[in-house]
Amino acid sequence: MKRWMPALMIGTVVLGACASLDPTRSYVEPLRGNEGQQLGKAIVDYMTQAYPAANTTLLLVPPQDNQQDNPLIQALRSGLAQAGFAIAESPVNSGSGTHRLLYRVTVMDGVRTLRFSVDDTEITRVYTTDDSGALVPASFFSVRK
Repeated sequence: MKRWMPALMIGTVVLGACASLDPTRSYVEPLRGNEGQQLGKAIVDYMTQAYPAANTTLLLVPPQDNQQDNPLIQALRSGLAQAGFAIAESPVNSGSGTHRLLYRVTVMDGVRTLRFSVDDTEITRVYTTDDSGALVPASFFSVRK
């Protein structure tokens, strides 16, 4: 039993942290330097390959109230607009063909996990830092429908 106690404690802390996230809102943990811009660009790059920008309207699920000025959010909004995506400002103004984009970035032990979903498709990619501290992908995009 003593061998399992540390794992049980860690699991409880991790699950507790996950439970505190509002599942209906986007969320970005604090990032360093230009990591927000890099992760925002990663989402934009994926979206431009998966969806025709000129024919796609996205409803960006807003982040929690204390995260409105997060660099990832700003990079995502401007990058999608520059790529040609239409951005719906609210669910009321979005049409039936609008795709809902929810995004989350969590950090644990120096690993950044980028998760975003478009409607019912969830996309995940893990990032680490190299010796110089630069953010680098540690996996391919994992897509689950």
